[in-house]
Amino acid sequence: TMLTDTVEIWQLPLVSYALSDTVLCVNDPVQLTNTSTIPEPYANVSWQWFINGALAGTEPELSTTFDPAGGYTIGLVVTSGNGCVDSLFNAQQIMVHPLPVAGFLADPTHTGILQPDIQVLDTSFNSVQWGYHFGDGAYSFLQNPANTLSLIHI
Repeated sequence: TMLTDTVEIWQLPLVSYALSDTVLCVNDPVQLTNTSTIPEPYANVSWQWFINGALAGTEPELSTTFDPAGGYTIGLVVTSGNGCVDSLFNAQQIMVHPLPVAGFLADPTHTGILQPDIQVLDTSFNSVQWGYHFGDGAYSFLQNPANTLSLIHI
């Protein structure tokens, strides 16, 4: 005698996702959006987001921030209604830069009619742009600017 039976092979989820940004600064928000698919009549019913190997969320979308600065690995595990599981992990997919810390020194520290010239020395960390407002209507975007204060404003 010969026995026969029907076997149904279920589809695996095709895991994919989109990121709103991949290069950002500490504490900037980023949106992780599930774009996974599976052929009908199957459906994906469970999502697990991982950041650097740690579970970060269980919804189809995840909004988060990153601290400290560095590279982050993003992963998504998707489960279908039939219990089929697939995943996608991308190493160092998000790069987070440190926040700048503003700082400067002024020489001299006090100005006046007899000494209207001032020199600014940048002491900032992680800075790539500068903007100084001298209080007399003058501005500078140089890293280490000099200014002669207007006598009207002294």
